[in-house]
Amino acid sequence: MLDNTWLFTALVIAVVIVVGYLWKKNNKKNSSPYQQMSEILNKHANRDKHILYLEKKGQSLMKAANMTVDYKVQDGQGYSNIISDCTVEVFDEQLIITSSNNQQETRIIPLYEFYAVHSEEEDRVVLLSLNLITNHKEKMTISGPSSELVQSLADLLKKKIFRVESGEQLVQSNRKLLIFINPKSGSGQSLQNFENIVKPMITESHIGNNFEFIVSKRSGHIKEYCEKELDLSKVNEIIACGGDGTLNEVINGLIPRLEKEGKLDLLSKMRFGVIPTGSGNAVSCHFQKFLFGFNTITNDESLVKRGTLFICRGLCSPMDLWTVFQPGKGKTYGFVSFSFGGIADVDVDTEFIRFIGDFRFILGSVWYACFGRYYTGNLTIVQPKKYEYLKKQNGAEIEEFKGNHSINSAFVQTDLKSKIELDSPISRQFLSKELKEMGLTQYLDSSKQASIVNTEEYVKHEEVDQSFTYMFASNVSHAAADFVASHLSFHNDNLVDLMYVKKPASPLELLSILLSCEKGDYHNHDKWLYRKIKAMYFKPTSTKKSYLTIDGEAVEYVPIILENIGSRLNFIGGDIH
Repeated sequence: MLDNTWLFTALVIAVVIVVGYLWKKNNKKNSSPYQQMSEILNKHANRDKHILYLEKKGQSLMKAANMTVDYKVQDGQGYSNIISDCTVEVFDEQLIITSSNNQQETRIIPLYEFYAVHSEEEDRVVLLSLNLITNHKEKMTISGPSSELVQSLADLLKKKIFRVESGEQLVQSNRKLLIFINPKSGSGQSLQNFENIVKPMITESHIGNNFEFIVSKRSGHIKEYCEKELDLSKVNEIIACGGDGTLNEVINGLIPRLEKEGKLDLLSKMRFGVIPTGSGNAVSCHFQKFLFGFNTITNDESLVKRGTLFICRGLCSPMDLWTVFQPGKGKTYGFVSFSFGGIADVDVDTEFIRFIGDFRFILGSVWYACFGRYYTGNLTIVQPKKYEYLKKQNGAEIEEFKGNHSINSAFVQTDLKSKIELDSPISRQFLSKELKEMGLTQYLDSSKQASIVNTEEYVKHEEVDQSFTYMFASNVSHAAADFVASHLSFHNDNLVDLMYVKKPASPLELLSILLSCEKGDYHNHDKWLYRKIKAMYFKPTSTKKSYLTIDGEAVEYVPIILENIGSRLNFIGGDIH
């Protein structure tokens, strides 16, 4: 009897579990995306960051009544719904759909979620989007009482979403993409992500099949290809499907070639982008912060989808470039970051566990805080005099450092006539002694240089034989998805954000600093020093060897100079607010 009782009880429990699971699965399947979004926004929404999802903003540009919207979720649970007799309204930054039968069923969609507006059929327009709240691809087919009304709606949406002017077309041939895939980046999922996520989105966007891709065979392969094999007549956009170091290879292969061939002005007509499948993904996280703010918790799939969304939309903005000088290597280029000490040690020493993704940085940082070392070195900085006062990130308004945030469309052929120069005038005028010591006197010749600097606007500071535990210089706000480097760093402010920690700092203090990385609240720590600079020189003098990295990649452990030479790159990075 006892055995039968236990058997019956176990059976009842099993039935309850199965029924509960099936109910939950069925309920989730039939759950409206509006309800899913509402739940997520109610739990996580920050009104400033998510205002475009919550209420109408600005003035209405067009209002179309008696429309029908066939709405489908293309991945995830495959939800679909048809909204008849609804009103479709276009604002500067939103598309709003309101059902006449149910006023509660109002959908507010930020325009930055859309990546395709297909209007080949006169009586309907097909919109493809990536819901940035649920991370699902969506498709809306909108039809109306007249083809003229539908086409007017399509034309307005194209103008607002892709920044094309009246009369301009989304010309596919204006975009000639070459995508480099680094299969070893991050957790090693680049090729899989490209096939499953990137390629389908690009193909169904206005880029269509107008792209080629190359899979990197080894370290340095991409750099060599750009140096020797790249056909410049067939490419005007280069996309790195990998980490920041993958795009660094592109830049250091392409720019020296353009200089050597006397074709440097072609750089003004080239566009660059990143689909983030690396470990750090600093650049992509920097641009994604303009959508969600600094502290968005995300995952690898959502990063890849958002990065691909940027590429499909083709909105470009200027991005700063760094010149980097080292003995024996001469001049190379960077565009993301420089690190030394603990941050560089963690970056390089955790390469063997890169398959776990961003989490390797957390593990490495905790280990370093407890058992890390100090390294000595000589630091020289050149900074604008007006920012000498700035010692902490909370000492200035962010708006002060927002640079040239002009946006242009990759679909429109632009005649960029500005002459490109890659001179490093600050290094030449303020760091001439250091260049001579490094044996790089060829970069002191100003006879062929065109840049003129008002030396009265800058000041030079030196710190000799100092002990450092961390040093990090950044061109963007993030070092990784969960590592905010600097709230004041903008990709085209013509400056470098330098942060460092000097001796003494206890393990508890170092750990406290590292725990601040997710929100970037370093300015609360006295030991975390901050400078807004134009150029810097660093000479490691410690007998204990650390690493130096540029854009997350290790470089020679020898003296180094880097200078922000201004916006020389066109970067595909989406909307900037």
